[in-house]
Amino acid sequence: MRSIFCVGWAFVALAAMAGCEQVLGVEPWEDHNRVDEPDTDDTPASSSSSSSSSSGAAMTCLNGVQDGTETGVDCGGDSCDVCSDGRGCSMDSDCLSSYCPVSRGYCISLNGRDMCEGADPDNPHCADCTQNAAESDVDCGGDCLPCRAGKGCTNDGECWSGVCTNGACVAGAKGTRCFSNADCASGSCGTLGCPIDGACCQ
Repeated sequence: MRSIFCVGWAFVALAAMAGCEQVLGVEPWEDHNRVDEPDTDDTPASSSSSSSSSSGAAMTCLNGVQDGTETGVDCGGDSCDVCSDGRGCSMDSDCLSSYCPVSRGYCISLNGRDMCEGADPDNPHCADCTQNAAESDVDCGGDCLPCRAGKGCTNDGECWSGVCTNGACVAGAKGTRCFSNADCASGSCGTLGCPIDGACCQ
């Protein structure tokens, strides 16, 4: 009797060490309806973070407003593509034309550089990067296009915002033509819902 008891316990111990399916010759049970969760442990956290950061930067360059480090709407700065003519800039590298005249604050074409650098005092015009003739500020006002916020003016008609206060154009209300956020009273220049071609104050 004692020998049978010992043999029984030996069998149980063997089953525990080797696995019941091996000792008894049965297949292990599997739940075929179970859906295993994907293994994400192999993906480094830094890779996910970097991808998310890149995606975020790309999205701000397509959202129709000037934000982040952009110098114009969805362009310029260190994250977006360079700006086309008429978009805000702070340096030449912000522009597709590689020309951002300080007097304008927005990109102009390469032939604009020629006109600025070759300005003729005897033949003033609205693109010579010089305040002359009837202009109220550099290349704006008078017979030229209206001026941006902060530029000189003598009457409301010389400002994009339509308001000239104390000799300077004030920032524009919603819908006013803008080149960058600085032109808008709201501090936001974009292309969403504009009543005009190009960007307007949001």
